Amino acid sequence: MTDLVIYSDAAKTDEDQVLVGQVREYLLSIEGFKSIRVELREVNVGLADNVIGGISKEIQRSGRVIVLEDDIVVSPSFLCFMNVALDRYRDNYHVWHISGWNYPVASSGLQGAFFMRLMNCWGWATWSDRWSHFERNPEKLLATIGSEDIKRFNLDGAHDFWFQVVANKEGVMRTWAVFWYATIFNHEGLCLTTTQPLVKNIGFDGSGVHCGSDDLYKVHGRSYEVSGWPDVFEENKIAVRRIKWLLRRIYQKRRIMSVLKTVWRRLKK
Repeated sequence: MTDLVIYSDAAKTDEDQVLVGQVREYLLSIEGFKSIRVELREVNVGLADNVIGGISKEIQRSGRVIVLEDDIVVSPSFLCFMNVALDRYRDNYHVWHISGWNYPVASSGLQGAFFMRLMNCWGWATWSDRWSHFERNPEKLLATIGSEDIKRFNLDGAHDFWFQVVANKEGVMRTWAVFWYATIFNHEGLCLTTTQPLVKNIGFDGSGVHCGSDDLYKVHGRSYEVSGWPDVFEENKIAVRRIKWLLRRIYQKRRIMSVLKTVWRRLKK
């Protein structure tokens, strides 16, 4: 069985006090794990610092972590996949990250899991010797990564992930995941990714921090046993090609919707 540790951030505003109290009351009722420990923050530290601090503290104790934010619903097979993968690739330093979510792409011709450069943070795991390299430093990234690497970081131009680094530098955003991706990227690490998503993100109803409302990401987590674990430590070209195509389609859809909204606003004047 798996130990469960929960980091509960304090309320950001007075209006949130009641809701946070209700959440904490629920947390104390959870059962079904090897052990359960709830860490209650006394002041609001924010999403990024709560995640980074929680991971850094717990990974020192156990040597590895499985990370879930509060808007992630997992399938019954999620924990098994994570624990098996953590054991299987523990001593292989090509692998830096294990992801329980994948984009909604066709699975034909793919094994139950595959490797790619791109990191997904909706239900994931790693080891202490990889996380020890984590650095949240947008200024350093902007000064050291060139245009060709930025293109690769953006999955060969399929989607602009890099904008988050710039937004963090400018103080528009305060996030953590893009810096974990950058850490993996700079060390040429691979991310083991389940072909069928084992989690669902329910934060796209507008309640999640930094989440929009794009239906293309509302993938249901499925329960299935992963077979055919990859043992060639290189990026899966078939999977990456399909993800690139999907991301370009999403970007094209957003551009069309933006143009239509602009036209509609002008017509209403």
